[in-house]
Amino acid sequence: MPIFEYHCYTHGIFEAWQTKAEDWFVCPVCGILCEWIPSRVTMRPDTLWAGHVDKNYGYLTSATKRKEIMQRKNHITMGDRTDREAMEKVADEANKAKDEKLQKDMRKWSEKTFGPEGLGLGGADGEKFIRENCK
Repeated sequence: MPIFEYHCYTHGIFEAWQTKAEDWFVCPVCGILCEWIPSRVTMRPDTLWAGHVDKNYGYLTSATKRKEIMQRKNHITMGDRTDREAMEKVADEANKAKDEKLQKDMRKWSEKTFGPEGLGLGGADGEKFIRENCK
């Protein structure tokens, strides 16, 4: 059952459980007829309620649906302060991946140039020398 608000001029505002709003209701304290106060509904409408065609996600009718699709595709919303933390996290992960790739490439180059032990004996001659002398 919904809750409706009524105003008693003696005791102030009170609530009553009713199946529908009545213009008048008896105050439970003094028994005087009280006037119904229309409730103030506070809602934030969904910006996509009328439908929206997004180039990345297709036709959407709610922000919730967009979030579900973005989560499924591992996309992150960017824009406000909370998203800045997500942007920094993505940037850090990209920098780590870049550093790891650079280290791997440098190691491959140095092994090719200087040999596996770094003795300046690259190529087939270096490997042969290391195998023979480092047992």
